[in-house]
Amino acid sequence: MSTSATEIIETVRLSRIFPAPREQVFRAWTTAEEFKQWWRPGGFTTRAVEMDLRIGGKYRIAMQSPDGKIQCLFGTYLEIRPPERLTMTWSLEGSESNDGYEAILTLEFISRGEGTKIALTHEKLPKRSLGLFEAGWKLVLDQLSHHLAIH
Repeated sequence: MSTSATEIIETVRLSRIFPAPREQVFRAWTTAEEFKQWWRPGGFTTRAVEMDLRIGGKYRIAMQSPDGKIQCLFGTYLEIRPPERLTMTWSLEGSESNDGYEAILTLEFISRGEGTKIALTHEKLPKRSLGLFEAGWKLVLDQLSHHLAIH
């Protein structure tokens, strides 16, 4: 299903503080093997992660739903400022309701004492899926928090 430009109007903004230095938190987002360990949105398992971490480089995350369907998240890195900021395009393939759009994800990694605050902004999302994205981001940030606590 294609999403028209008039439907892509929503933004999700979340922040969370993690008990780890920002270099470690940034690395969890930008190292394929580490990312694969914690990224499991909505019951999906992460099957493969490819990251070409450079401006204009591509990333692709292959995920499998509990019912066995494959869904891919992919995009291009637009801004990389280790360990401060990461901006990328965000598209889905294999999703029944969210194929056909390109959103923008920006992550800011802000030092907070011995920890790190992530300020997440996910823009140009389909309005009909806003609640799904908000819930999904809360879940994956919980998973990241758990991952950082044991590593």
